[in-house]
Amino acid sequence: MIRILFIFVVLFGLFSCEKDGVYKEHYDNGKVKSISIYKKGMRIHQKDFYQNGNTKHIESYLIIKEADGNKHLTRFETKDWYSNGLMRRVIIQKPNTDITIYSASWDTRGRKNGEWKWICNKKYYAIEKYKKGMLSDSFSTDFKNKRHLEKGLFTNCEKPKALKKICLLQEEKLK
Repeated sequence: MIRILFIFVVLFGLFSCEKDGVYKEHYDNGKVKSISIYKKGMRIHQKDFYQNGNTKHIESYLIIKEADGNKHLTRFETKDWYSNGLMRRVIIQKPNTDITIYSASWDTRGRKNGEWKWICNKKYYAIEKYKKGMLSDSFSTDFKNKRHLEKGLFTNCEKPKALKKICLLQEEKLK
């Protein structure tokens, strides 16, 4: 009877555990391949590396604890890099929605490329389109991506500070 109870306790413990803490995976050469952070079974951070050690990809959730003790996700962040260490793209979204807080992308030479998008005045998106580092178009849309006809609607709308900081870091790597 004690043996059966012991087996039950061990099996229950093995199958009911939630992941909690830091988990690492390594390449055959011993370098870190990925680092994951879990809290109560939920992955809140994932960082992947190239074999050369440069960062490849990061996903993370920002969790806010309310005054009443409840926790909820406020944003989901994805960042990708080229193997040469230059940033490829960044996307910050509200979780479980189609709302992008901001997004940007660069080519392999570190030049702005593709669509850059951010929320302006909590009312609409400001959008800039780049080709090989050159601005090719700018306009604004509502949150359903319906294009506004007014040109220059967001001329006084600055890029988010976090996006400006990423741009500065990218420029530093190019020097």
